[in-house]
Amino acid sequence: MKKRTLLLGAALAAGISYWWKKPKEISFDYTFKTNFSPTVLWTYIEEAFRNSKESELWIQHLEELETTGIEAGNKVMAVYKTPLFAKVHHYYITEASYGKYFVYEPVAEHPLKGRAIVEITPTKRGCNLRWRGKYYFKGMPLAAIYLVGYFEKAFFKGLQENLYKIEPRMPQNMQVIDRVYE
Repeated sequence: MKKRTLLLGAALAAGISYWWKKPKEISFDYTFKTNFSPTVLWTYIEEAFRNSKESELWIQHLEELETTGIEAGNKVMAVYKTPLFAKVHHYYITEASYGKYFVYEPVAEHPLKGRAIVEITPTKRGCNLRWRGKYYFKGMPLAAIYLVGYFEKAFFKGLQENLYKIEPRMPQNMQVIDRVYE
């Protein structure tokens, strides 16, 4: 009986060790249909990345951002506001095409590896905002637990609410047509 218990314990320990060391993946993909013209939506997003404290679009209670603009090579400072403390992480914008898309990736010291892509695609009724990403991590860092357990859902829900609050107040020349909710 002791031998079986020891073997079971060793197998369990080996399994946990393997799982802990094996890279895990977090991915997300959200698309928002809007009446914004692509240029106007890009302006709102860039304003949020330059100084999110001044942005109507950004979700202030979750995160603050600061950068010199959405251009390849620029560093982004993100201050995540967790319930217990604020944590600063940095990202680099690795690719950008004005008004169309940009890619950002965490710096080497970040607990998550991977990237996110923000795309604006014109439509007949305005444009779509697609925000997707894939991150990898080993073990179970707090950043991954926070991202999966809370931040992702709260962030994208808040982003959608803010987009749809701003949209009706825009002058007609910044809208393509009336909002179509689907």
